[in-house]
Amino acid sequence: MKNHTDNFVDMDLNLDINTDTDIDHDTDNNSDNNHKKGKKDKNSLPAILLRMVVWLLLACEIAMAMMIGIKVISMEILPMKYLIAIFILFLIVNGLVVFFNIRKQGAIPLIVVLVLLCAVFAYGATAIAKVDNTLNKMSDTHYVTTTYAVAVRKSDPAQTMSDIKGYSIGYSKDDTNAAEAKNQLGKQVPSLTYKIFDNESMAATSLLEERTQAILIREASIEMLSDSEDLAHFADSIRIVGTIEIKTASKTRRAEELGDRDTFVVYISGIDTYGDVTAQSRSDVNIIAFVNLKTGKMQLISTPRDYYVQCPLHDYAYDKLTNCGLYGIKCSEDTLEHLYGETFTIDYYVRLNFSGFMKIIDELGGIDVYNESSFTSVDGMYFEAGDLHLNGQAALYFARERKAFRAGDIMRAKHQMAVIKAMISKMTSTAMLKNYSKVLDAVADSFQTDMPSETIYSLVNYQLDKGTNWQVESFTLEGEGTRSTDAYSQKGRSTYVMLQDEKMIAEAKRLIEENMK
Repeated sequence: MKNHTDNFVDMDLNLDINTDTDIDHDTDNNSDNNHKKGKKDKNSLPAILLRMVVWLLLACEIAMAMMIGIKVISMEILPMKYLIAIFILFLIVNGLVVFFNIRKQGAIPLIVVLVLLCAVFAYGATAIAKVDNTLNKMSDTHYVTTTYAVAVRKSDPAQTMSDIKGYSIGYSKDDTNAAEAKNQLGKQVPSLTYKIFDNESMAATSLLEERTQAILIREASIEMLSDSEDLAHFADSIRIVGTIEIKTASKTRRAEELGDRDTFVVYISGIDTYGDVTAQSRSDVNIIAFVNLKTGKMQLISTPRDYYVQCPLHDYAYDKLTNCGLYGIKCSEDTLEHLYGETFTIDYYVRLNFSGFMKIIDELGGIDVYNESSFTSVDGMYFEAGDLHLNGQAALYFARERKAFRAGDIMRAKHQMAVIKAMISKMTSTAMLKNYSKVLDAVADSFQTDMPSETIYSLVNYQLDKGTNWQVESFTLEGEGTRSTDAYSQKGRSTYVMLQDEKMIAEAKRLIEENMK
């Protein structure tokens, strides 16, 4: 009995062993089959095609990266440490793509990654080209547009240009472009007669006194003449029946690249217009920035718009500083250099109008300024005393207001300085510099400079590399307000001017010399 039982146990064990052996054989066979199937899948036509797509996308991505790299290196806009970091990351990513594609693994994920990289590089190439074109546009716009108004008295029946046929037209011989404007007017309206006056003020008087039926006058001069005490209502006493635009080459110096210099001087001119920045206009903001790259210091000197200065263009005749803008940016630069005793030479100018001013501030996300005392602007906006966060429109009202203060133009100059300092603080931050293409795009049509694009790229490179926390100091000239009838552009008319304070000018010179060491 025992022998039979043992035989049964042996048979069961043999069956179990045979079964396990069969299972192991089956598992091995399945594994071999799967392995063979996997090899077959990796060598299938679809798999080969996917790997070819990976190689093609990789080649495309590398070509795009090389083009962008060459452009960025030639622009010298990124510091070397950024370029090295980007290059290492580029090698790692592309090395992994090559590794996995050679091992015939993850073709579809690799394609997704490469498509995304190509999209990023395409966007980058477009953004770089846009920035380059924008800077070149701002740097190459060396012409000015002078708009002439054909004006009649408010009581005159003429409503359009065609209504002034046969009229007598007065214009100023002091304006070099007036003759061309007269020629264009004559082509549009026949049978006109002309009377020539020594200046626009005399031409305006002849119209009001009915000695002429119309005048040809720069639009920017209408507001200037309205600043005169006895012509305060001039703008309200006339009707403009038409305009003529004259474009001429801007009389500017030939700006050179910064090179290896540690210091440079920038004239910031804010003109009192909206729209086209090429418009010839008065300069309401006149700030000179003395920049020292070695010390990380920037000294801002603000000269009030009504400062009574000698204008080299007009044989050093006295005029209000703001009026110099009517004769071009070079006239303003020469006048300011003469005021400060030829102790420096302005290297570059930055010119922007109200539109550009507001766009920059809005693109920066607003600015923070400190307001010494509460006031309401003539535009009806109330400003509390203390720390303020201003958008573009509010900043413009804040910077332009003068009638709400006893100090008038001096307070306006101080507010302008506070706004400019706040703008510089934001614009030189590393975070903002990395997105400065958006700012440039926003102000392209409202911003003008003669600073070469190469110099701008160099300054961006410097700030990204050094991360300088700029120490910005400001100083505003002051003087005694009075009235004069001898201002060159408003000859014979009583207008407000600010007399020079020699002690303050001497202090400004000291600050300039100290900062430029």
